[in-house]
Amino acid sequence: RENFKLDCVFKENELLYLKITQGKGKDKKIVQILDSLTMLKNDLRSLCDDFKIDVTKGFFPYKFVKKENLNYIGGIPEIKYYNNITVEKYNNLTNRDNWCLRDECFKYLKNDLLSLYKIMLIYNKLIFEEFGLNITEFKTVSSLSLSIYLSKFYE
Repeated sequence: RENFKLDCVFKENELLYLKITQGKGKDKKIVQILDSLTMLKNDLRSLCDDFKIDVTKGFFPYKFVKKENLNYIGGIPEIKYYNNITVEKYNNLTNRDNWCLRDECFKYLKNDLLSLYKIMLIYNKLIFEEFGLNITEFKTVSSLSLSIYLSKFYE
């Protein structure tokens, strides 16, 4: 069994960065996970609009999910179980009579990840084309901004 090394950076009890290393030498594998909020300070729904992403953040009834109903299939949960949704948007949700918590959860998570991935690709491309920097080299927008300033504007 392989050993993993974890390096973490926290700020105010929130995980900003996680680096997972497995193996050594030429067989070493590294996965880095960065919190997108350290680069783009907006909620995902707004970012989807700002970046004109074709996959958008959906709506999910967080307050509906309980241990005893994880296998729920039936009518769509009432609007009171959703956060920040208008009556109009709630009425436009699909699968109203054949709503499956498990399927909706996976669909919601998939759309979240896919939309964030597309946003970060566009953002990275913009920064690289304009300044020749890869955002994955920086943990925060502050460190990225400082590098842009020092490399392009400071003499």
